[in-house]
Amino acid sequence: MSDPTRTSTYGRLLVLVGLVVGAVLRVRQALGDVSQHPDEFFQYLEPAHWHWTGEGIRAWEYIDGLRNWFMPAYHGAWMAALDGLGIHDGGVQHRFFLVHWALAGLSAAVYARRAAPAILRSATNVPAESAAQTFAGPLAAILVATWPALVWWAPHVLTELPSLFLLVIAFTKTSELLERPRAAADGPVRSRPPANWLVAVARETAGSTWREPRTGLAIGLLVGVSLVLRIPNGPVALLPLLAMFVHRRFRALATACVGLLPPIFALGLLDRLTWGDWFHSIVKYVEFNFVKGGAANFGTLPVAHYFEVLYGELGLVGCVVLPLLALVVWRRSWFWILGALLVVSYLSTQPHKEERFILLFWPLLLIPAAAGFGAILLAVRRRVSMQVRIVPRVVAAVALLGLIGATFVTDQVDMQNDHMEMTCHDSFDVMDGLSYVGRQPDALGVLSDINWVCNGGTFRIGKNIPLDDYHAVRLSSPLYNYAVMRVETETIDRAGFQVVARFPRATVLRRDVPVPPLR
Repeated sequence: MSDPTRTSTYGRLLVLVGLVVGAVLRVRQALGDVSQHPDEFFQYLEPAHWHWTGEGIRAWEYIDGLRNWFMPAYHGAWMAALDGLGIHDGGVQHRFFLVHWALAGLSAAVYARRAAPAILRSATNVPAESAAQTFAGPLAAILVATWPALVWWAPHVLTELPSLFLLVIAFTKTSELLERPRAAADGPVRSRPPANWLVAVARETAGSTWREPRTGLAIGLLVGVSLVLRIPNGPVALLPLLAMFVHRRFRALATACVGLLPPIFALGLLDRLTWGDWFHSIVKYVEFNFVKGGAANFGTLPVAHYFEVLYGELGLVGCVVLPLLALVVWRRSWFWILGALLVVSYLSTQPHKEERFILLFWPLLLIPAAAGFGAILLAVRRRVSMQVRIVPRVVAAVALLGLIGATFVTDQVDMQNDHMEMTCHDSFDVMDGLSYVGRQPDALGVLSDINWVCNGGTFRIGKNIPLDDYHAVRLSSPLYNYAVMRVETETIDRAGFQVVARFPRATVLRRDVPVPPLR
């Protein structure tokens, strides 16, 4: 047998390298010319700026009460902290948020390292030492850290990413819970299922020994917060609780249900304090999206769209190999695989589709696939008479080559076929232009040829001055002495504007007031 200590060292090294490469890829995205989604400003950053400063533009969703104020309040607190540190520039704060979420998403990769071995050990009943030699954990961590879709969407101020890594942690803790023998977790195993499940739950919950309450409580809290962040993940988020029920971990299930209550209560209370009614945002959200079908106003796509997206990223081989690898460890990964299927199938029924909506699909499939690969590798090792010490090194080499390849694939992958993402494509220079205007003490108002949902709004300016779409009529108003344009026009030149700064795809112009009459 190979030295387990040595292979464990290799494994830790692989995980470290994977996390470092993943961090580099994500930070590079965050600091580069990343395309921004309109909702990043429309639903979160601009409302956060308004929440913190009392100034700015309020989106219609924060007038009608369609969203809760958790994410704006969270980012508003960060804005306050950054202001307290003397960082007032909207551009610097924006980059901070992008890096913050890009690196926070790596927590999913950290827990993937734990999840895959737990699935493998539970499904195959192998000792921890043997499971470690399969490198299932490092492979899962590397895949989640460097997968192109996850890297692309990492530097975005959206709810998909925080909800994703919270659920990955919850699923991981559930797999670790199911890995333990029931005698150690929830008491002795009974030969036959009880006739009354309610009686069984009460009996198990009222037992004298509580070996798993903290795990169940943590899972419940994680699931609850993920639901507060992203309601559409509800069917998937509840799968860890279903797994506990199916595998009769009733004590953990009871405490998980208790853990669900504080986040849900907090959401209701937040809505009561901000909108005047308990769970106002949930009611309005469901009414708008599912009863009235209002989301269809922002574009519709065919039912098969998500499957086309997955096929485009995986190819025919990936569409076959990854699910088959995951099915190898089906016995203990069924709720992971079911979650991946639910994400795609459930959201495919909705007319309005965006690629970010199915981001959760990737870790839910990649992690059990890594565990399945580990199971196959372990089976091969058992059937080879000679010592196969080279196998871990081969796996390590392949993984490292994959990491190197990921640095190029991430640059080449085109995730911008998402029509909402394309709305704000190439708008980052306009945002930087607005931040430039915000630093000018004489700025009175600014015009832009990009709507505020893409140009960053008053958040990027950093102060409350009029911000409007460019229109020839507004050129006669003395409110606007700056303009940020992607295309310079003769009209704006005749209105007395002169170029004061240039960016690769945007130009900042300024004029003295009073405004000269247009010729």
